[in-house]
Amino acid sequence: GAAGANGADGANGANGADGADGADGANGANGADGAKGDKGDTGDTGAAGANGADGANGANGADGADGADGANGATGADGAKGDKGDTGDTGAAGADGANGADGANGANGADGAKGDKGDKGDKGDTGAAGADGANGADGSNGADGAKGDKGDTGDRGATGDTGATGARGADGSNGADGAKGDKGDTGDTGAKGDTGETGARGEKGLKGDTGSQGMQGAKGDQGDRGPEGPQGAQGEQGVAGKKGDKGDPGVIAKRGEFKIPAMSDYAVGDIIRFNDECFGAIEAEVVSMMDGDESRGIRPSMKLCFNYFFQPQISQSVFTQAINRYTDSVNCKVNFSINLTEDVTSRTVCVNIVRTDSYEAWNEDFAFIFTMLLY
Repeated sequence: GAAGANGADGANGANGADGADGADGANGANGADGAKGDKGDTGDTGAAGANGADGANGANGADGADGADGANGATGADGAKGDKGDTGDTGAAGADGANGADGANGANGADGAKGDKGDKGDKGDTGAAGADGANGADGSNGADGAKGDKGDTGDRGATGDTGATGARGADGSNGADGAKGDKGDTGDTGAKGDTGETGARGEKGLKGDTGSQGMQGAKGDQGDRGPEGPQGAQGEQGVAGKKGDKGDPGVIAKRGEFKIPAMSDYAVGDIIRFNDECFGAIEAEVVSMMDGDESRGIRPSMKLCFNYFFQPQISQSVFTQAINRYTDSVNCKVNFSINLTEDVTSRTVCVNIVRTDSYEAWNEDFAFIFTMLLY
C-alpha cells in the first residue's frame, strides 16, 4: 500500500542543567525579640495547619556574571522544622554597613530547654528594606537542629514579586519519533505464490500459566454424629442474684368466732357486745326474730348484724359455719343454718340464723365461725 503520512513532531527535549547559583548575600540584622508572653492554657490539638509563609529574604546582591551551566548537585536532606518563634516587633531599619568578610561558621551550641509556649504576639509591621549588600561566600551547613514543636499556623504572607526571566537553556536533543501514521489503504491482492515446503517442527512450547480455580463442589452429606463426649467438670457456683422485688402479700384469712345469743334473753333492737381475738371488739344488733311453728313448718330464727373494726383490705369471700354443741339441759345437739342476708362490707356482716333440729326456740348461747378472705 501507499506509505502513511509522517507523524507529528515530537516534544522538545528537556532544558539543559542550570548553572551554579551566585553566592548569597549577608542576612540583614534580626529585629529585637518581643517580650515572652505568659504560658497559655493548653488548647485542644487543632488540625495540622499549613506552613507559615517564609520570612522575607535579605536583599539580593548585585548580579554576578553568568557562569557556565554546571551539573545539578544532589539535594541535601531537609533539616527538622524548628519551632515557630513569636513574632517580634519589627525594628527600625539600620544604616547599611560595609560588607565584612564572611567568618567561619561557629560550632552549634547545645539546644536550650524548651520554653513554655507563649501567646501568639501581634503581627509586627514590616520593616523597611535595607540596601542590597554584596554577596558573601556560602557558609557550610550547620548540623540539623532537633525537630521543634509544630508552631501555630502563621498568617499567609503577601505574594512576592515575579522573578526575572532566566536565560534560555541550550537547545534540547531531537525528540523521539512521532507516532506511527494511519494505516494506508490496502493494495490489490497479488497473485498466489507457490506452496512452500513444510518447515521443521518447532521446539516444545513453555508450560502455560495455571488455570483459574474451578467452581466449588456441591456440599457433601452431613456425617454421622460422633460419640458423646464425657461430661464436663461442674462449674463454679454463680454469683448470687439480686434480691427480688417484694411479692404481693397474697390472700389473708381472718377467722373469728361470733356469738349466737339465746332467743329467750334478747328482743329486737337489743345490742350484744363481746370480744374476738381476731376481729377485736364486736357489737351485734338483733334485727328480727321469729318463733317456730311446727303446724306451719316454720323454724325459729334470728337475724343479727355484727359490727367489727374497719378492715382496710378488700374482702374476696366469706364463710360461715355453725359450731354444733350439746345443750346443757337436755344433752342434745343443736343445729343451725346460717346465711348472709346482705353484702359484707369492710365493717359489717348480717346473717340469718335458723334452728334446723327443732321447732323450739334455743335458750342458751351458741356460736359460729366467721372467716373472711382478704387481699
